[in-house]
Amino acid sequence: MKRAEETHSLVSSSQDFTDAIMPKEPHTRGSIKPVTTMHSNNLIYSTDFCSPDTVAAGDAKGFIDLFQFNNCGNTLKLYSLSNNTYQPITAIKFRPGSLEDISNILLSTSSNGDVIHWHVPSKSVLSCIREERQVLSCAYSSDGLSFATCGSDSKIIVYDEEKLCPISTLDHFGKSTEMSGHIFRVFSVKYYPDMSNLLATSGWDGSIHFWDMRVSQQSVMHLAGPLVCADSIAFNPTGDSIVTGSFRKENPLQVWSVRDGSNSSNFNSCAINSQLYAATWLDSNLIACGGTNKSAVYLVRYPDEYVEGEALNFAEGIYCLGSSSKLKNFCVGSGSSLYMYSYK
Repeated sequence: MKRAEETHSLVSSSQDFTDAIMPKEPHTRGSIKPVTTMHSNNLIYSTDFCSPDTVAAGDAKGFIDLFQFNNCGNTLKLYSLSNNTYQPITAIKFRPGSLEDISNILLSTSSNGDVIHWHVPSKSVLSCIREERQVLSCAYSSDGLSFATCGSDSKIIVYDEEKLCPISTLDHFGKSTEMSGHIFRVFSVKYYPDMSNLLATSGWDGSIHFWDMRVSQQSVMHLAGPLVCADSIAFNPTGDSIVTGSFRKENPLQVWSVRDGSNSSNFNSCAINSQLYAATWLDSNLIACGGTNKSAVYLVRYPDEYVEGEALNFAEGIYCLGSSSKLKNFCVGSGSSLYMYSYK
């Protein structure tokens, strides 16, 4: 009887020790350092920086929360915007520009088809476009003069920012066998850096398409490979490479050459175990990505192909990621929390 009690005591002590050394909250290692955590009332699907110290989060019930923070870990919830539809906010993008001028405009898309321009200081709706589809993502050109949306069909619609009217619809136009456009829903659209006529898109059909509106409304280059299920493609700052985050266990993170379409890295040595919903460049040689299955965030060096930082032990998946290069901060949405991190 005494030996059984000793064994029970030993097991209990071992469990207590394990509980003590294993954090129950998300923790980091390597070059990622926690800054602060912000909380929404619902699952966060999208995020973007309004300025180096102000960030927005769009949630599953149609609310957009704006937060202000500092690097001492203090945070303030400024206010919430709502489209009153209780439909998920699938993407939010701030118009390029500064807080002091009219460019303080937030573009949001929703699964009910709403494409809304918000005037952030007055918390008011400037315009609302209703598309006859689920709108799943959006992007601004770097000059802020146009924006593009994609969604539950194969089309990419490009709008004039001032007139709020379509200026181009990019599609395969019934020529899908020629790989001249997408054939399933499109989850991510990005403009080429400093070019308002060039875009890249990716989605469920296992492809990346490149578009040049100066010459065609059909795809001018097609790459096969990624399985993109969220806003998880991005050009690097020079525009010669594009990163893709795929929702799969094999080769979830990849980099592709824009010049010749070659697959320049699969990061096989990095042992990334997440099925990715988010991937972006933080600078010319540093990629941030995160997802589900293993709910973690990775900072990966390219082209050296090594993980230099991780954030681990999230209770829920990583569904979105935003970055601010000025302060070297990035944030990730997991569950109803927005986690802010710094990087070197």
